Amino acid sequence: MPSCKSPTSFILPQELIDRIIDSVEEDDPLDLQSLGLVSSSWYRRTRYHLFRKVELSDGDAQGRCVQLESLLQSNSVLAKYIKVLYVGAQLKSHEEGEDPWFWSCPKLVDIIALLAYLEYVVLADIDWEVLSPALGAAFYNLMASPNIGSLHLAAMDNMDPSLLVQFHHIKSLAIEDVEVSPPHSVLTGSCFPLNLPSPAPTADQPLQSLKVAKCGEFLKTFMTCLKSSQATLNISRITELTVWVYTFDEDMMEAWPMLLNLCGFTIKTFSVKQTPPSLQDDTESGTYWILPDSIFPFDHLPNLEHIHLHLSYYYLFVDNFRNFMTLTCAFDRLSQSGAPSNLTTINFSVDFNKWNDDIEAEEEGLDVESYLDAFSTGETWVALSDILKRSSFPKLQVFNVTFDTSFCADVPVERRRSAVANIHSQMDGLIKKGVIIGP
Repeated sequence: MPSCKSPTSFILPQELIDRIIDSVEEDDPLDLQSLGLVSSSWYRRTRYHLFRKVELSDGDAQGRCVQLESLLQSNSVLAKYIKVLYVGAQLKSHEEGEDPWFWSCPKLVDIIALLAYLEYVVLADIDWEVLSPALGAAFYNLMASPNIGSLHLAAMDNMDPSLLVQFHHIKSLAIEDVEVSPPHSVLTGSCFPLNLPSPAPTADQPLQSLKVAKCGEFLKTFMTCLKSSQATLNISRITELTVWVYTFDEDMMEAWPMLLNLCGFTIKTFSVKQTPPSLQDDTESGTYWILPDSIFPFDHLPNLEHIHLHLSYYYLFVDNFRNFMTLTCAFDRLSQSGAPSNLTTINFSVDFNKWNDDIEAEEEGLDVESYLDAFSTGETWVALSDILKRSSFPKLQVFNVTFDTSFCADVPVERRRSAVANIHSQMDGLIKKGVIIGP
């Protein structure tokens, strides 16, 4: 009688399993859950994606807190997979008198204590003045965790800037629409001494990336607190600086040169963005249309290598391309700064998408194709090319121009290509210099 042989099993290498799972999008949890049922070798990698980011904000935040605490208590190893935490109260969108969700969720303090392996924290829409002592301490301890490499503060009210100056472990810091607590403002002179214990000596690990927006008074107070002998955070050696240009008000105008004097020498990558955040809603039409010359401080950044510009066409088209000319003049000043520039890459993206409901009526009738044609045929491109082909830019290799129309009415690909071709034809001198004009 012939013997029955079981089919030969084939075990995939773990590297291949990881590659398959990594190819699945993190926003497709059902597929990740299904893959995790294949075997234990598949399960482990899916946990990395399923639990990597936890968001606790309005909606069913309290229910998620209860569920998350139950999971962590029953399987403590899951905490090792949670690397990103977003906590938001959406306080600024609440009706007057409505309490933030975490007031009735004491479990949030316990959950924060369980997340010992976080690397990136986002705190948004929070008024520090209304936090309970326990939750305020929990947020502080969270930010002070030595594992935290990236911290993003957005839409914060009544925050004490001195809380940040001993967080020398942070490599990337974003301060967006953060208001200083009046008792701790530099305007009152009350930001000293720091109400914190003296830190233990540490190796010099300076901040590498800083992003700022609508935080002038907070930023001025923060830089003043950094002068304290108790401060250990070092922002004087950052290599990446990003500024959002919406609501570049008087406070930001005052804080901006102070910041550049402090860290401008070491910056290698500088980005200017006008992305469409919800914070744009309180921008008065016309108030911040004209960009100041200081928003493009290229000549104050002697080691600058990369420039990334992402601007809305609303800014560029105002007053007969005035802001575009401001940008061109900034490159002209850089070319006359006296020393050859280290600039190698310029990425210029123009956003044609709506960012404010107040101008919805205007956008409904927007002829994006006509704007593309007007923008790509303006004489400014010739002037910009004449500046960048100067000997002052011996290391310039790439100049990319892209148009973001992803959320507009259908714009034929041919029209975008035609606009890019128009720009290329006007920058012939730069092309002859050997600079790659892309994409």
